[in-house]
Amino acid sequence: MKKIVLSLSLFAFLACGSQKMATETEAQTTSETVEKPETKPQKSPLMAEGNITLTDFKSGSNKAWFERGYNAYSPDQELVNAFGKAMKNHDYQIDVYMGTWCGDSRREVPRLYKLLEMIDFDMDKLSVVAVNRAKQVPNVSPEIANQLNIHHVPTIIFYENGKETERFVESATESLVKDLTKIASDQTYTDSYGK
Repeated sequence: MKKIVLSLSLFAFLACGSQKMATETEAQTTSETVEKPETKPQKSPLMAEGNITLTDFKSGSNKAWFERGYNAYSPDQELVNAFGKAMKNHDYQIDVYMGTWCGDSRREVPRLYKLLEMIDFDMDKLSVVAVNRAKQVPNVSPEIANQLNIHHVPTIIFYENGKETERFVESATESLVKDLTKIASDQTYTDSYGK
């Protein structure tokens, strides 16, 4: 795993696609993050095992960008409450496919962690997979990679009862919390690519 993290860190300064900024208000906070016990990544329904953990984000070359994004993110509490309420109606497994080298991933993944922590999501049901610049998922067959259909990162896939229900792709159409609330509320959701 260290080799994977190190290899991905070498690509940390390269772009991953569009650099759209979400419309959510951000505020600077302290540089400290809330320490939580490490969770063990789960296997997704498509067997893409998480290969990067919160500890990986809080150390080494990932620490600065992760903490900066995490600490700067300050979503409206009413929106967070609506997201939390919608999530209580589901038993989601959430898989995140991201690149540590990708600006969009560096923006959205710290925000996702903060949102999930704010609603007390069971982090054992979160799996984060670091892909390479070709968006190849490690340790899966070509058939599974084809089913995953990862073309842009981050891709956040929501599974329930072993089936994909929806996915967030690369950047928000409104804001991360609003987009995820639409997904969790079973509303019609169209990602930034019109799918």
